[in-house]
This record gives sequence, C-alpha cells and structure tokens, in this order.
Amino acid sequence: MSDGRTPAGRRLRARLPVRITGIVFWGTLLVGLILSLVQLQTLEDEIRGRQALNANRYAYQLETLLEDLDPADPTAAEGRIRALMRDYGLVGVVLDTRDGRYRYGETRPDGAMGYRAAVRSERLRRTLGLRQLEVFAPDIGAEMAERRKRLLLTMGLLFSAFGFVLQWILQRILTRPFLDMVATAQRFAQGDMNARFDERRPDEFGFLGTFFNQALDYMRVQQDELREALDRLRESEAA
Repeated sequence: MSDGRTPAGRRLRARLPVRITGIVFWGTLLVGLILSLVQLQTLEDEIRGRQALNANRYAYQLETLLEDLDPADPTAAEGRIRALMRDYGLVGVVLDTRDGRYRYGETRPDGAMGYRAAVRSERLRRTLGLRQLEVFAPDIGAEMAERRKRLLLTMGLLFSAFGFVLQWILQRILTRPFLDMVATAQRFAQGDMNARFDERRPDEFGFLGTFFNQALDYMRVQQDELREALDRLRESEAA
C-alpha cells in the first residue's frame, strides 16, 4: 500500500472524508440541537404534570393510610408518611386539621411547588377534622437543569461516537482505495509499465480501475506498434 507521497516528495492527504465527516457531523449536530430545544420547551409542562399526578396519588395513599389507623393519628404514622413521600418523589406535606397543622419534610422549600388536594374521606374529616392536604414537590428549575445537563452530555457523547465511526468508515471506503490508485499512478509514471489498478472492487473504484487498465493496455499496445514502426524505418534506412 502506498505511503501517500506525490512524485515531488510531498505527502498526499485525502481531505474528502474529513470534509464529508464535518458536513454530516455538524449538520446532524444542528438538527439534534434544534430537536433538543423543542423537547426542552415542553419539559417544564411534562415535569409539572408528573408532579401534580404524583401529588394526587400521594394524597390518596395518605388518606388510605390514616383511615387504617385506629385512632387516626398522623404523629404515630410519621415514618410511613415520610416513606410515602420518598416513594412519590415529594419533599413535604402539610395536614390541616382542627387541632393544628402537621408538617412533614420541607414544606416551604425555595422554588418548590405546593399542590392542594381536597379531602375525600368523611371519616378523616369527622375524626381528625382534616380539612386540606398540601403536598410539596421538588424545585422544577433544579430538575430541569439536571435533565438539561444529562441531555446535553448524552448528545455530546453520541455525536462524538458518531463522528469517529463515520470518519473510520469513510477512511475505509474512500481514503484507502483512493491512495491505492494514486500509488499505482505514481508507479506507472516512474516507468513501471506493469503497474495496474485494482479492478476487483465491486464499486466505483473497481469501475475506474477497469477503465484505467484498459487505457494503459491500449497505450502500451500503441507504444509497441510505434516501436515496431520505428524499427522497420531504421531497417529501411539502413538498407
């Protein structure tokens, strides 16, 4: 295989694969960024909807838990109340009863959103005087920042891997056969009349190799005929 040097001694570099990789890579990156921006615009609504759903499900489970206690005592069930909060990804809850407000977790964190749930249990309204549940979800801004960071990191890794793979493929299907053809042309130009291009490839390079080989064979036949004609001319002049 050729070392990729021109007759003048300068190294020949096939820049076409690099350019194709750059065009495809940056084009794909631009499309990916546009799609990511579109997705991030809907991310806040998605997070709010999920937090509201988890808050309502938590309120339902909390009422079920308190109804199973006899008597219904929020203080006695503090451990299970906090465990339920962790299961649903919440940070705090406030139970508004006639005897006061029971607070668990972070009930007023900065940036956190509170969801108020109506009390459906008649027994809890009667025994505890439970009037309202207020459930607090984590800060949406912090979660969005974390999701955005993970998304950009994932995109960066995927696009980097895609660029390396694309570069490797182009080196195999473009650079290597191209440099082989350059090496054959250099050998022929330096006087190796038996140098021939590789025509076994089933692609465009194989077609070009067949065409160039036919041209070289025709040129060699012409040179042989010219040499024979000159020999005959010399013999005639000598006679």
